Amino acid sequence: MSSDATKHSIEKRIGASQFFSGLRPEFIELLAAHAKPRRLADGEVLFHYGERSDRFYLVERGHVSVEVAAIAGPALELQELGPGAALGWSWIIAPHTWSFQARASTAVELLEFDGNAVVARCEEDP
Repeated sequence: MSSDATKHSIEKRIGASQFFSGLRPEFIELLAAHAKPRRLADGEVLFHYGERSDRFYLVERGHVSVEVAAIAGPALELQELGPGAALGWSWIIAPHTWSFQARASTAVELLEFDGNAVVARCEEDP
């Protein structure tokens, strides 16, 4: 698939999502310019607590478990997010590190957005 076809596909996917409903086409284009598809296998970790955060995600298929570290034993699930859910807002707030862990609880397809690039574009053209 060409990069133009990929960008158009991503624009359509963003425009179809409930989370981004109501956005004007130019904002959908801006988001699409800084997004890429990503897949996770069941059990794969998307990000870990304490790592630098500079991305956010839109779950399209499957489920993602939002977890926190336990004092002992496996991580504790706080929430499970499914299709249409947005995840990963730690990149907006200092110190820009993940305050939780996200793990695929099924096979997952999502869009990954470069948060820093989106903010930079918004600051250039408020």
